[in-house]
Amino acid sequence: MFGFSIPKILLLLIILLIVWNLFKFLERKSKNRVLNEQKDQYDEEDLTECVECGTFVSKTEKKRCTICANEAHK
Repeated sequence: MFGFSIPKILLLLIILLIVWNLFKFLERKSKNRVLNEQKDQYDEEDLTECVECGTFVSKTEKKRCTICANEAHK
């Protein structure tokens, strides 16, 4: 009953490979989740400087400078 045989050893190796790959999959999934949270934490925005007063204004919103009311993208 407790003797070694090729089918038992092969079954044990298959079970070990399945468990190993399961842990690798779970580790990658948790690592991707942590990276996504870090990216969300440091959300960056492109800014441009107003030529008149030096205030930085968002490039994506294409707003005018709120301090001197000049267009910031000159």
